[in-house]
Amino acid sequence: MRTEKKMNGALDIDAVLACLRTLPRATTWQERLSWARSLETEFRDSRPSEPAAELVYLLADDPKWEVRKTVADLLCYVPERDWVTLSDKLTEDSNAFVRNAVVQALRRRKQDRRQARQAESDFNSVLARLARIERQYGKEAAVEARQVADQLYELMIGAIAHDMRGVLTRLNGRTAALQRHVDGALYDPAVFRKALHTIAGRLAFIERLVDDMQAYGRQVKIRCRRERLSELISEVCSMAREHVRSLGHNPDRVLLTVRVPTAATLDASRHVILTALANVLNNAYDALLLPPGRSEGAKIELSARVVGSWVKILIRDNGLGMEKEHLREVREFLPGQTTKKGIGTGFGLPIARRNIEAHNGEIDIDSRDNEGTSVTITLPRDHRSPRQATEKERPHAAEGTRS
Repeated sequence: MRTEKKMNGALDIDAVLACLRTLPRATTWQERLSWARSLETEFRDSRPSEPAAELVYLLADDPKWEVRKTVADLLCYVPERDWVTLSDKLTEDSNAFVRNAVVQALRRRKQDRRQARQAESDFNSVLARLARIERQYGKEAAVEARQVADQLYELMIGAIAHDMRGVLTRLNGRTAALQRHVDGALYDPAVFRKALHTIAGRLAFIERLVDDMQAYGRQVKIRCRRERLSELISEVCSMAREHVRSLGHNPDRVLLTVRVPTAATLDASRHVILTALANVLNNAYDALLLPPGRSEGAKIELSARVVGSWVKILIRDNGLGMEKEHLREVREFLPGQTTKKGIGTGFGLPIARRNIEAHNGEIDIDSRDNEGTSVTITLPRDHRSPRQATEKERPHAAEGTRS
């Protein structure tokens, strides 16, 4: 006997509990698995109700390991009082997949707590900085600083929400089209394949956007060690080529010329600086390969040179470039500013700038319409405070770009 218990598309927990208490043998394990999966929304988005908690305990004793594993996956969301009891029970489970799911849930639970503590610390840091501004410059200056921060936040969120709305609109359209086919009993594999491909692409964009938002929201922490510049550039080129392939394009359509002194070294936090350089190189590839990129003769020049105690890295493409007004906006490095709708998240350059500045470096962008774009990155060979370098010693980023 089939016992789907749904109300308005949601799980009817009271009906499910009544069924499991009185007629447990009347259910299939697939139904119970479906119920366990349906509980994720309730546990993730709000404090679970008492009936929901009771259902989790019942399903934790289910004879099928697939159901128990799904309950173990929920452990990262359950309240503390339930976590201790359920984790103790499932840690001793006879199935290795269930036990491993408990370990993974504990790991996610600890990570979520660290992120929550970090968010609280960052918020308190902002309040402390505003209080310091008020003490040094007066209440009016502190209020002005808060208003500027709020306005920047509104601009960023507005741009992101606009892109997200566009993606969701297309997702809704594709989903509605599939629903019409199902309602009309039309099961054309080609139609479903195309729609699912589009949906997967939109979901991948949302995932990239969320990842980039989280990356931008985290404080940049660096641990510098001596790195060979040529090795960093080689890895950056590999990362950029993989980025191009992930978008379904052929990186060999672009002629990439690399000129880097083999003996040059610098202090760098490897992952942080690789992310920054890869984001810039990705943009160069995107400008050439994504519509309306160049159909032929696409070129990127990546060069580096040592200037005193500094390293200057130049990434130049011969794409379509930018008009002056767009270039002015890009030079503000505000998140969410992108022309690659549905592909670029608008966080690449802002993340690059933050990572470079964390190394006491500088980034500058120059571009001309129909001529291409140049990005110059200036990094100290020795990681130190910029106050220790005189203005005469520090090379200006703009030296490497077009005049």
